[in-house]
Amino acid sequence: MDKPLIPEFLMNYIDSLVPPRLPEMQAMEDYAESLPVIAEKLRPGGVLIVDNMLWHGRIFDGEDKITATESIRKLTGLLTRSPDWIASLVPVRDGVMLAYKV
Repeated sequence: MDKPLIPEFLMNYIDSLVPPRLPEMQAMEDYAESLPVIAEKLRPGGVLIVDNMLWHGRIFDGEDKITATESIRKLTGLLTRSPDWIASLVPVRDGVMLAYKV
């Protein structure tokens, strides 16, 4: 049986975290957990854009262990350490990660 066709995308944009002024709320979607699905559908040469990567400075607070903060830290590590991505953080507003899929 033929493998189902998986559409390939040139770009994917993620912006799904709740505002940090509501720390009791968790991330609507785990950024790091969504990476394998995105990587499967984003074709080589495609771009992943992720908003809120500075998380209002919360990523720099070692005491901040809420799910949303940890997820951003994990995604940053996955994108910057993987040979499958060339990633750069643009410090505009709340931080935008641009990642090129190799």
